[in-house]
Amino acid sequence: MIVAGLSAISVGVIYKYWLILALLAIFVGSATLLSLLWVTSRLFNDYPFERLLMFCGSLTGTITTGIALVRIVDPELRTPATADYFYASGLAFFLAIPLILILNLPAATIASGTTAGYWVTAAVLVAYGLVLLLVFRILAGSRSFVRSDMT
Repeated sequence: MIVAGLSAISVGVIYKYWLILALLAIFVGSATLLSLLWVTSRLFNDYPFERLLMFCGSLTGTITTGIALVRIVDPELRTPATADYFYASGLAFFLAIPLILILNLPAATIASGTTAGYWVTAAVLVAYGLVLLLVFRILAGSRSFVRSDMT
């Protein structure tokens, strides 16, 4: 799917913006990896490395990429990392509904010549982020800002 998506982009566009695309890919990939290292080492007591691989593969590609990465270190899938990720995906769908509803607001209000949609969207995203940070703090408990062993 990723190859099909990339092949739909004109070669001329890639040639024109290759440096920006490469820098963006390196920055976003590094930020994703570093944030996942931080979160998984604090949130999970069991199998944090396998969970890191599952999250990283899924967030930078597809769920099948995450499974492939986990299978490298756990060929028989004996750890609960992949199964837990699938269970969490169902919950994540419902948690994403506020984002799905709010992300089109700027485009809907731009036709009226107002920027209110941008400010409302920004406020909702900040509030949503704070709620997620609070939930992380509750779930991670005393480990939320102290690294656990990545075994």
